Amino acid sequence: MRLCVALLLALLSAGCAEGPRERLVVALEAAPKNIDPRFAASDYDGKLSRLLFPGLTTNDTPSGETELDLAASIDDEGSGSLRIELRADARFSDGSPVLAADVAATYASMADPASPSPYRALFSTISTELLGPRSLRLTANPAKPSLRYDLEMGILPAAWLRSPGADKAEAAIGAGDWRLARKERDGTIVFAPVAPRPGQPAELWFQPMVDDNARLFALATGRVDLVQNAVPPNLLSVVRGYDSLAVEQSDSFKLTYMAIATKHPTLGDRRVRQAISLAINRQGIIDTRLAGTAKVADGFLPPRNALHDPSLRPLGFDPAQASRLLDEASLPKAADGCRAHLTIKTSTNKLRRSIATLIAADLTRVGLCTEVQSLEWGTFFDDLKRGNFELATLQWPSVQEPGIFRWVFHSASIPTEANGWSGANRGRFVDPETDRLIEAAEAAQTPDARRSAYAVLQQRLATELPYAFLWNEDNIVVHNRRWSGFNALPNGRLQALSKVRATP
Repeated sequence: MRLCVALLLALLSAGCAEGPRERLVVALEAAPKNIDPRFAASDYDGKLSRLLFPGLTTNDTPSGETELDLAASIDDEGSGSLRIELRADARFSDGSPVLAADVAATYASMADPASPSPYRALFSTISTELLGPRSLRLTANPAKPSLRYDLEMGILPAAWLRSPGADKAEAAIGAGDWRLARKERDGTIVFAPVAPRPGQPAELWFQPMVDDNARLFALATGRVDLVQNAVPPNLLSVVRGYDSLAVEQSDSFKLTYMAIATKHPTLGDRRVRQAISLAINRQGIIDTRLAGTAKVADGFLPPRNALHDPSLRPLGFDPAQASRLLDEASLPKAADGCRAHLTIKTSTNKLRRSIATLIAADLTRVGLCTEVQSLEWGTFFDDLKRGNFELATLQWPSVQEPGIFRWVFHSASIPTEANGWSGANRGRFVDPETDRLIEAAEAAQTPDARRSAYAVLQQRLATELPYAFLWNEDNIVVHNRRWSGFNALPNGRLQALSKVRATP
């Protein structure tokens, strides 16, 4: 690491090589797999997809509150129905108008039983009724108060969905500020503005750079203009000292957590899950691996969420209590000092692998002898959705609308082959009381009733611990000062790229 820092210092000292100002290059930690909104599953899939394919609403706001996007108005008609009027000026990038038929066709393409969309289960509960060229009624069955949040799903033209190219994301047409220009041989994806504005970059280049050092060197020499949450925290003190680069840090909606396979014969015991949470030295990891750029999480919702229960308290670091709980769960230490043997799966990212290694060491100290297995993202994600893991460390990049509780913790959201691997209850958590509380919270009609219902649900999850809630990481943006105007959103999306301009 000292050598890497020295090389970075040398590069920075030599000065930044200015790249073409008409091109803004964003470095990504991983290559997006599919930016078609119907199939976007990974973090970067979603971030790039939203730039091209806006939905009826957007959650990409500073407060996290849902706002209208392609919709001009949304009226609640009761009984789970919403009447929607589309904006008269909404256009796809080819100039064609966004119509109600496009919305219906997009949703139907995901609800199709043969669709491989991870959102199939969600949109199969929504029916559409066309009321006019730009008017439609959506009805969720059962009724869903959080339906507005789900309407951020990107809209595609009905004509394109019927065309032979509808399975090719690079041919997709959206209604966003950007259009897909081309893909480079190295995996770089290039966007161009639909309506160029003065000072705006003529192209956005999204360049995958898996290696931390390569990403930093490219940033230091001006070959990369911006990275978000992709600079190792222990190197922030280095880049902060150089005039060519700006570092901006802000709160986020991100949750780092450890998924737990609750059907596992050992991990199915709530006391074992509680012991796991007590055994992890969260603050120690934040201090040593994240350079203090995170806050210990007390549950699923981030503290800035309006429905977060303020009475929640993070589980402390208490290995002695963890050991007592493991004794109560009838997991005595064997001759080798191990009560059980477990595996944590994680990605190949160096930082995430090092964090998983520290967690494994913490668990091993209380007798849950744990090893780390790091996997390429595609394999890792496939294992997660199939439930092929015991423990796994990963992130929800944005926990905003409490409707996500159903998607993650309700027993009906367990991904299976039968439902097209839709749903995010990957730990196979089944608790009738949690299901009941989720349904009660969704049915609450007034703000006070919602807050109360979601508080009870959060308390239940704090006891059952289908996840080990770890921490909420800050958004950290490093960018070349020749560009300005990028204000990071709490959900980590990249919509602010539309406001970036060349610095005079």
